[in-house]
Amino acid sequence: MIVELSEQAKADVVRIDAWWRENRPEAQHLFADELEVVIALLEVAPDAGEAYETLRNRRVRRALMSKTRHYAYHYIVSADLLEIIAIWGTKRGDGPPLHER
Repeated sequence: MIVELSEQAKADVVRIDAWWRENRPEAQHLFADELEVVIALLEVAPDAGEAYETLRNRRVRRALMSKTRHYAYHYIVSADLLEIIAIWGTKRGDGPPLHER
């Protein structure tokens, strides 16, 4: 399975990674490392994570990155493509506004 990030997810990654590097000097690369792990997981197990909601007739799932406390929201686009549509911190309460994406 090919895993791609939406433009919104790419922006989320840049923002979160910059924050993590600035504010967590003891673990500057933890977010990037954990994101790599979740992408590798989704490549082989696209149904990983918990069901979240339905968007555009597709089931959105979210995979937890437990060390950094973020979710990768994703859905299967086709038989060989999965898209991560958002990265969202668990402390932010409700999930991202997916209907606006």
